[in-house]
Amino acid sequence: MPLHLKAQQEAIFINVTCLRKEIEFEGLFYQPSDYEEQIKSLTIHPSLFNIINQISTTEPYKEDNSLMFFTDGSKTEMGTGWSYCAFENGSKVLEWKGKLEKFSQCFRPN
Repeated sequence: MPLHLKAQQEAIFINVTCLRKEIEFEGLFYQPSDYEEQIKSLTIHPSLFNIINQISTTEPYKEDNSLMFFTDGSKTEMGTGWSYCAFENGSKVLEWKGKLEKFSQCFRPN
């Protein structure tokens, strides 16, 4: 790609995705709402955390004779992940976590 076209492409990308500005280029309109905002504050993907450090099993979540489910999802530059676990009578009975495809998003259906 010629350098001047690459520079235009990068300028449009930065304006729309980082500066959240609407851009018109050669009759095409690029809306910030069409692009997911990237969060850069995390240094490690949430699916890599030990789940016992992420969920409190102390009151008020620990109830007798109850089955409780917890879910979470997150996206960083490293990828998109999600997890769930279940507690029965205050004890963890089920846990799963994993990564999704790179094109996956947290708050929009794919």
